[in-house]
Amino acid sequence: MRTHTRRPALALIALGVTLAACAADAPTDTRGQNPPTHPSAPSPVPTPVPMTEFPQLTRAGAIYYRTTASFIPGESRYVIYDDGTFSLQYLRPDWGFFEYPGRYLRADSVLTLDFNDADTAGLWQARGVFAPDATLTVAYNAVMIGADFEDGKYGVVKP
Repeated sequence: MRTHTRRPALALIALGVTLAACAADAPTDTRGQNPPTHPSAPSPVPTPVPMTEFPQLTRAGAIYYRTTASFIPGESRYVIYDDGTFSLQYLRPDWGFFEYPGRYLRADSVLTLDFNDADTAGLWQARGVFAPDATLTVAYNAVMIGADFEDGKYGVVKP
């Protein structure tokens, strides 16, 4: 009879050891100890509800709307801020508003545009030239052309 009582006892001990090992892997309640962190979102970030208008400027700058045809639906514009930053902004019927920000250097009528974004092919850069008629002509580097950006002309008056 002794052998009959040992087997169930051994089975219960093994079950207890297994449950104890699994309990060590259970999640620990740490609420309130470490606030959740959120990774930064990549540019561009479509807004949840598509905007139907470009946003108002939040600081001093000049706006140049695209005046040449584009295969990209909707509108686009450059905002050249007085603080050395810029934003290429799009307002698309399918995605709403999004933008590509960056920094620029100006030498006379030439802007060197360095975008904050890049891809595995390299840096996103463009060259802008102001004409006497207050238009801005932008030509993108090969990396941006490969990412479907297209050269174009922008004016201070919305077309």
